[in-house]
Amino acid sequence: MERFKGIGVSGGVAVGDVYIIESERMTVGRRKISPDGVEDEVERFHDAISKAIEGIRDDQTRLVPRLGEEYLAIFDSHIRLLDDKMLRQSVERRIREEHMVAETAVDEVLREHVKLLFEDKSTARWVSDIYDIQSRLHRVLMGRSTGDLREMKEPAIVVAEDLMPSQTVSFDREQVLGIAMEEGGITSHTAIIANALGIPAVVGVTGLTAEVRAGDRLVVDGEAGEVVVNPDPETAERYVRIEQDIVESDRRLLHEQAPLPAETVDGWRTALYANIEFPKEVETALENGAEGIGLYRTEYLYLEKGREPTEEEHYEAYRSAAEAMWPRPVVIRTLDLGADKAAAGGGREARSEPNPFLGCRSIRLCFEREPMFKTQLRAILRASVFGYIRILLPMVTSLAEVRWAQSIIEEVRDELYTEGIKHEGDVEVGAMIEVPSAALQADTFAEEVDFFSIGTNDLIQYTLAVDRSNPVVSYLFQPAHPAVIKLIKNTIDAGDAAGIPVAMCGQMSGDLSFLILLLGLGLRAFSTSPNVLPELKRAIRMVSIENAREVAAAVLEESDAAAALKILRAGRADLLQDEE
Repeated sequence: MERFKGIGVSGGVAVGDVYIIESERMTVGRRKISPDGVEDEVERFHDAISKAIEGIRDDQTRLVPRLGEEYLAIFDSHIRLLDDKMLRQSVERRIREEHMVAETAVDEVLREHVKLLFEDKSTARWVSDIYDIQSRLHRVLMGRSTGDLREMKEPAIVVAEDLMPSQTVSFDREQVLGIAMEEGGITSHTAIIANALGIPAVVGVTGLTAEVRAGDRLVVDGEAGEVVVNPDPETAERYVRIEQDIVESDRRLLHEQAPLPAETVDGWRTALYANIEFPKEVETALENGAEGIGLYRTEYLYLEKGREPTEEEHYEAYRSAAEAMWPRPVVIRTLDLGADKAAAGGGREARSEPNPFLGCRSIRLCFEREPMFKTQLRAILRASVFGYIRILLPMVTSLAEVRWAQSIIEEVRDELYTEGIKHEGDVEVGAMIEVPSAALQADTFAEEVDFFSIGTNDLIQYTLAVDRSNPVVSYLFQPAHPAVIKLIKNTIDAGDAAGIPVAMCGQMSGDLSFLILLLGLGLRAFSTSPNVLPELKRAIRMVSIENAREVAAAVLEESDAAAALKILRAGRADLLQDEE
């Protein structure tokens, strides 16, 4: 028996046999081509870029139903690098001027990226993402398999020098009991995905791969950051008991919390909703105690099919969710695709934009493609007959956009009425508050819509001018920034003053670090991933609104995010201590 120390990045304990994953990092020699083959080689490189991006889109489609939209950013950064003009030009230059084969040119250019990342500790964690991109391109150029690891035949613990995000996302949670890696850190994308999937994981385990062999028995203790190789029977049995206790505790929590109200200790009721992408997730949401669907992300109908869905395809998806959730509400967000994803989801050539995140996306894309928007609205109004459906408009920045969308909804109602098609004539329409202009003008917006839903992911990004998937500036993405907190408070206050419901559907809504703050600011409706709901409910039932208001008042007095976070972490520590 031998013990190794590492960094626990995903809690829990796993006991099982070893399944070794060999490194995906491929290298090629400095191979050359003849001058007359240069243009063909450049074309081969461009084709590889397109196929690699297509593969990433497939990963996103597979990932989101299990984890949620917020994890798309991990792979969006891969796409942006593959689409980067400087990267393409650098590779092309080596092919044209030095007559390198595409594989060699890709190797040399990405090696330079890795060197730059290693020079700065804040960006070194992104190295595995560069290797991921390199491996994708190599596999395409060399005609190799995709590197998908779903062929595991028996449940086991994965051991590797390093794992790339594209490998981790392919894991079957029932097959991968745990993960032990020599490299990686707590902020690596592989660690983030493992944690989201609920797979116990320990990284930074120096020398592990040299000591283990296929068939060895392994313990991964994600809580203590420890790996035990070939434990003796007594040790193995002790860890098996711990593993079973954790599973049983989770089941007990789910069983105990699901039927209870999400009510604070001083009697304030809150509503807990689930974020979903597909109708089949409704069952999981209900099992976890969801009181409705707070965010139904419809763009995955487009991404999954790779084309614009028909009205009937929209209708069947929405009707299924509404019937399964009745009489609880289902908030359907209209198309929230960006121009950078238009080819995959909109059935047309994607136009090149300098910054697609500030370009033709979400409601703006619906402006441009009104027939597509009407098709979706027709399906929503028809499906509303079978349940309590509400419409949510994403990324609205002005009242003109809200009024335009409402006029289109009215047109669609009139068309359905004229055609004699059964539909709901009075569906509530809400605005997603996710840009500063909407948050600052929330009092005026509240007079035009029936409810608000705060989308914190984009609100933070646009308020702080920070692309959270950009490794150079991602450290600036701070939910506790005073400007962000004030915009959230302004939105909640405006909704309360107008008497309309205010919910939050962004990542902050499921983060226990911000729970006390949000309750103190007046938020009474949270929408998050279904698997987070039992823990969130338990935490709410331990908080008093009086204390939450004191915490919120203290945070609002702070002038920087670090000071605010210190207060919030102290509040969460007190909450966890009370739980014990």
